[in-house]
Amino acid sequence: MGISREYLRIKMKMTRLLIFSIFCVLFMSLSGCVSLTERESSSDRIEISYEAVDAAFGWYQKGLNTENANEEVDYFTKAIELNPYFADAYSMRALVLAENIGDYDKALTDINRAISLNPQKADYFSCRGYIFRLKKQPYKALANCKKAISIDAQNELAHFEMGNVFAISLRNYEKAIESYSKSIEIEPNQPYAYVNRSFTYYMIEEYQKSFEDCDGALQIDDSVAKAYANRGIANAALGNYAQAVEDIAQAMKIAPEDEDFYYDRGLIYYHSGEYQKAILDFDRYIQQVPNGIYVQDAKRIRKKCSAKLK
Repeated sequence: MGISREYLRIKMKMTRLLIFSIFCVLFMSLSGCVSLTERESSSDRIEISYEAVDAAFGWYQKGLNTENANEEVDYFTKAIELNPYFADAYSMRALVLAENIGDYDKALTDINRAISLNPQKADYFSCRGYIFRLKKQPYKALANCKKAISIDAQNELAHFEMGNVFAISLRNYEKAIESYSKSIEIEPNQPYAYVNRSFTYYMIEEYQKSFEDCDGALQIDDSVAKAYANRGIANAALGNYAQAVEDIAQAMKIAPEDEDFYYDRGLIYYHSGEYQKAILDFDRYIQQVPNGIYVQDAKRIRKKCSAKLK
């Protein structure tokens, strides 16, 4: 049973192309050269040619359209070199550096630059909150989410990330449910808040609600692997073992590279009383993802399984 981590990055990608391209067209229609920030002093401002902005945007598009982390960093870097005022390029490079490369300090440098260029962009503060959560600084993460909400109370990404901080870092599941529910209220057609709320319901032993949230996520998008995994665990907790096995098998089919599903399957085996199988899956997860967010839970439940076998 776990959370979906991909929504922040998906959401950050979703609006970038349209918003930036419209801005460029409008701005560049007024001037042959552009500066994409009003924050720089006139003495520091560098004039950027139309051609440089256009080329930077091309590299940025390439970054959005690849799933290779090293290529993403390279493409966003090329965009920034051509246009040092390209705030979205800094924010996207920050996400890749934090999530895929693990270089949190460089990620913070990038997102701080994006914020300096556009301090009224709520998504940037949500992104910085995410980076602080990965750095295991939950209260700084919360502060940034709250700042994002102060800029835009209807920013579902900020409420979603705040839910992640409460659920993962602080284990305050009631507060997490409030945050995920607000994200769902604002944007009911994205499945990821349902998936993550299902995790919090499971953690407070509200198994039926956990199951229903997974169903809700799959009605929106039946390709979300984590929704199947979480529903499988909820099914196991409810005693529906055959359905649980089907669900986790479907999750593994969709995303076979996701080692988290061994932790999830271990939970299913634990609920169904197959303790030796559970131990094998927990051991694989702990070995493959030694710094994973569920490692401590896996070790705790593994001990329970071992005790049951004595």
